[in-house]
Amino acid sequence: MVFLQRPFSWLDAELLKAKDGIKNVIRVLRCHHEATARQEAARVLGQSRALEAVRPLVAALEDPAESVVEAAATSLGKIGDSQAVASLLVLLQHERADQRRCAAESLGAIGDARAVTPLVGVLRDTCYRVRLTAVRALGEIGDRRAVEPLLSAMADADMYIRLAAASAISKIDLATRSGA
Repeated sequence: MVFLQRPFSWLDAELLKAKDGIKNVIRVLRCHHEATARQEAARVLGQSRALEAVRPLVAALEDPAESVVEAAATSLGKIGDSQAVASLLVLLQHERADQRRCAAESLGAIGDARAVTPLVGVLRDTCYRVRLTAVRALGEIGDRRAVEPLLSAMADADMYIRLAAASAISKIDLATRSGA
């Protein structure tokens, strides 16, 4: 198939406008032999915000290339469909900090309350970037159950985590007061 032999840089918004554009990009994500092409396909699918991309992106969370997994996780957050939550919760437990961070960020973007308890558990992660992203994600979700753990996070050794925890608590408080 000539389509799959082109370099990954051709994947852009123009392709998505073409007939069967999303399907073609999904085909690249699933089948291309180059990780950079699969990574770019995942990124483009996130920009498209197409719901039909959710299942292929969830499948890409199992890709052997870490860059593809991270791009797929990020794109799932951009699409924002709760179908991805269960798979992102699994990724939140990954051994690599970058993948845990991407999962936490996307869970926050999706805003599904099922992620609150697992994200609270991540507040004790050894990597400060993962903890920081989890704090921010909890603020985005806006669930009151996160307030007590966020108060505890205000004692974190990292100043940025303490500041983010205060901001997250404020967001949750504002969301609660406005009835959101």
